Amino acid sequence: MLNRFFKTVFISVIATASLANAQNSAIIFEETTTTTTRSVTVLKGGLEVGLGDVRVIRPHVRMSKGNVRIGSHVITSDNRSGVVTGIFVQENKIVIKDSYYGNRTWNLHQVAVTQGCIGAHCVGDMVITSDNRKGTFAGYFNDGRMVVTDSYYGNRTFAHSAVGMSVGCTELFCAGDRVITSDNRSGVVSGFFPDGRVIIQDSYYGNRTWRSEQIALTEAVCANIFIERVRSCGGRY
Repeated sequence: MLNRFFKTVFISVIATASLANAQNSAIIFEETTTTTTRSVTVLKGGLEVGLGDVRVIRPHVRMSKGNVRIGSHVITSDNRSGVVTGIFVQENKIVIKDSYYGNRTWNLHQVAVTQGCIGAHCVGDMVITSDNRKGTFAGYFNDGRMVVTDSYYGNRTFAHSAVGMSVGCTELFCAGDRVITSDNRSGVVSGFFPDGRVIIQDSYYGNRTWRSEQIALTEAVCANIFIERVRSCGGRY
């Protein structure tokens, strides 16, 4: 009874304050149950014109849209990290807050999620980009584009085909294998692109990309039988 008394006083105070200023407004009394029906005082032109009922629904799930939800950590298409703070229920738009701009509204296709996997790449994997920089796979967009974070550039966006794994195996090579390339330079396999191209690192050129037929294997880090190489090296391709 005492709790209900304080709720009634609270509503009365709001109603009194609204009478002087409200033009078209409504005071809705909400319970904390999942579904409840309570009286609502409707104010119009500063006058109390009647009583009605309102059905208040409180879903016990976090609001989500697409593959993000309120509280999700995301990366926007201008490569800024932020948190989802709001969702437009009837549109494919969400509100994202970052440390520089505060809240901004984005379309869903402009937002990269920072959890899960796309193809053989999982968020948190060490990768090599097509400009031969090492970084961390930080997130991905709905269209397959990937965000890679490195120590120099921060977040950058690449096509899926432009991001190579730096661990694991293909059917022919594993990261760490020693090889000789078709221009007769010795090097080490440092990664793979999704289309099977192999990244070789040598002491002079650094990382370069080669087709598998351009590489001669000289020292394998795992057994020669493919299934054993996959088990030993953790390959996902």
